[in-house]
Amino acid sequence: MGNQAPSIMTEEGIPEESDPATYDDTIYSKSEPFPVLELPFDKEGFVQSFNVEQIEEYKAFFEKYGFVIVDKVIDQEAIDGSIEEVWAILEASTKLFGKEDEKVNRNDSNTWVNDIFPGNPMGIVGGNECLRGKYCWQNRQNPNIYSVFSNLYGSKTLWSSIDRWGFMRPTKNVPMGKLPEGGKVRTEVNAETSPDLEAKDHPDWKTKKLWLHWDLNPWKWTGTQEGVDYAFKDFITENNGSKNDGKGKLQGILNLVDSRVGDGGFCCVPGFHRHLKDYCKLTRCSTFAQKNSLNYSFVNVHPDDPLNQQAQKISVRAGSLIVWSSELPHCNYPNDSSRFRVNQYIKMFEAQEGKTNTDIRRKILDEVFEKQNIQVTDLGKKLFYLEDWDTSFWSSLF
Repeated sequence: MGNQAPSIMTEEGIPEESDPATYDDTIYSKSEPFPVLELPFDKEGFVQSFNVEQIEEYKAFFEKYGFVIVDKVIDQEAIDGSIEEVWAILEASTKLFGKEDEKVNRNDSNTWVNDIFPGNPMGIVGGNECLRGKYCWQNRQNPNIYSVFSNLYGSKTLWSSIDRWGFMRPTKNVPMGKLPEGGKVRTEVNAETSPDLEAKDHPDWKTKKLWLHWDLNPWKWTGTQEGVDYAFKDFITENNGSKNDGKGKLQGILNLVDSRVGDGGFCCVPGFHRHLKDYCKLTRCSTFAQKNSLNYSFVNVHPDDPLNQQAQKISVRAGSLIVWSSELPHCNYPNDSSRFRVNQYIKMFEAQEGKTNTDIRRKILDEVFEKQNIQVTDLGKKLFYLEDWDTSFWSSLF
């Protein structure tokens, strides 16, 4: 690992910036890859999944692989309603610096071009728009989703995140022009139903390729457990960079369209959470680790790291929930098919009652729910911090 000098190590095991001679980034290209776990697939080509009642089974799978898929956490009505809400956001949005009359139309593929289509290069859609809609709130307070997070955390007193949508356009054999109106919920395109339109491939519509990352600082997480004290600033970054309290950190995706391997979707390095501590010991003496020493909430995998070749694509059915440990390097990967990829990002984390600015969080959500006439369940009131948790309530849930 190069010219190391333990005497100048900081408490976290990362060299002081004053002695760059000790840094060695070649460890990323020279190191042997950590063992890779082969994923189990079912007969239809989807990664093995579980139903909501198979608690011990999905907990065991999660312990081994660092992620798990739980099927049918929402019904078809919620799936269709959620997809419609994403389309409504896209069709109401104007791309930054775009013309007001240039907007997306789900039934006209000429409006799906990069100059018009909103969203970011990673296929993530929405800002404040994620506060609007019946089904986005229904999903965030869904008891099945709560149950999965609760069982994996081993805690009942959780909050639900207010996160964004994921949306990827089809990139293969797309008929260009006015499409048949196949109902409000458009999830794929079919050149055979539009024989008069020229079908084209659109590699330029693909999202960012491989951007494996952690939503935490792995060296701090496994070392001093240092992190940021909770203080509400906004919903999207809420709880990012939190301290390692020994309870773990989970993230989630609610999948709304069948995502096969070619459709774009979630990928990760299965089982790597078991190697993270050893990995950090190996790589802590790199310039890369030092440069990221102040990044608590987002760290990319080094471009020369063998981890980039170990990421595996996770195929998953519509209506399923993927939950993964933040200790897994992960990202989404581009669509290479004629189907859309649509999902909602949902994570849950330990309730932060009474922490800095949580009164502002509560006030914002109170106003949102009243203005939109959103039906908030008894469970939702706890998950959104409209009410404090108490043991008499959650003990009645199970």
